[in-house]
Amino acid sequence: MATKISGPPSRQEFEAQPGRLSHFCCSLAETYGKYNLTSSRTGTVYSSSSSESLQPRASAPDDSVLTGAAASRAQIGVFAGHRDEVRARLDAISAPMAVISYGSNAEAFDGVPLNICVPLEPVAGGPETEIWYAQGKVTTGTSHGVAYAQADDAVIGYLSLAQGNETLEGTAQRAYAQILSALDEVGCPHLLRVWNYFSAINADEQGMERYQRFCVGRHRAFEHHYRNRMIERLPAASAIGTSDSELIVYFIASRNPGQHLENPRQVSAYCYPKEYGPASPTFSRATVKHWARVPALYLSGTASVVGHKSLHANDLEAQTRETISNIRALFAAIPPAQRVPNEKTARVLKIYVRNVSDMDAVRALVSSELGDSVTLLTLQGDICRRELLLEIEGVYGA
Repeated sequence: MATKISGPPSRQEFEAQPGRLSHFCCSLAETYGKYNLTSSRTGTVYSSSSSESLQPRASAPDDSVLTGAAASRAQIGVFAGHRDEVRARLDAISAPMAVISYGSNAEAFDGVPLNICVPLEPVAGGPETEIWYAQGKVTTGTSHGVAYAQADDAVIGYLSLAQGNETLEGTAQRAYAQILSALDEVGCPHLLRVWNYFSAINADEQGMERYQRFCVGRHRAFEHHYRNRMIERLPAASAIGTSDSELIVYFIASRNPGQHLENPRQVSAYCYPKEYGPASPTFSRATVKHWARVPALYLSGTASVVGHKSLHANDLEAQTRETISNIRALFAAIPPAQRVPNEKTARVLKIYVRNVSDMDAVRALVSSELGDSVTLLTLQGDICRRELLLEIEGVYGA
């Protein structure tokens, strides 16, 4: 018997039921596409025929999948290094947009439109600073409380909000509502990549994990703003726990859309079953953006998740290898004609570990498997699931 699929939710249902739209879309996915997922270490097969999950089609994209978005006129790049290296590089950059500094010793850089300090400590002697830059003229401003730097049709923006007396759900919804309104106002409405940082990510808050509350708030803001086009607009993203009390969000956006990608080994996050919270996490596994000269791929935070399940509890090496397998699988699904760099050509890989003592082992394995010449920015932070020990994200080609 065919599965009955109801119509898309009304605006009233958007506001009353977080997750209503994504579960409608995943009902379509369950009906029209199924696949099997295999752990690289155990060989266990996870099948979409299980009633506990709704999964999207796993077929690799054809050669047209990345051609729907117009090329940008801007060119956005990134360099990561120690402060002295970044200061030296800054002298040669004509159009800096933002500096991201990590740790308690973070410093502001003169002459840079946005200085963003993230309260995560660098470990294993790795770099602690990123600089994002463009070509041509950079303008700056503030819209709806969001500070931004704009280069032609590309924007880097930043928002920090105190939680106050509300739940994290409310703070996240406010933050994303402000960001989406600001992007509409500056004419760059398409989010490409978002970074989220907030405290006590795995702690309970009024009967719900704080990460789950964050997901509900973000989901509500996306649903309200995008309505029935939400799924196609979800950017690459990550969310990491810090020691700071504020919600910090920074992002890259553009006038024209990028192409948001999913991973054939993983259930799309927006299709996660209810065991992960009342509203699914709203992000894609990666985004490809064709800038003026070089295509860039922004890899979301990636961990030891196959299907929708976390694998290899308490096994650091196995989690690291599974994470690497997920990264390779995503790149393998992209048609070569798209000229996207391969998984060993990252400009920057950012590694988060829950336990500082784990970083040396993770760093060594990542270097051997994903390229020993890649710049690794290594940070201590809490991962969005308690059982996960590490997460890896990256920027390729930019």
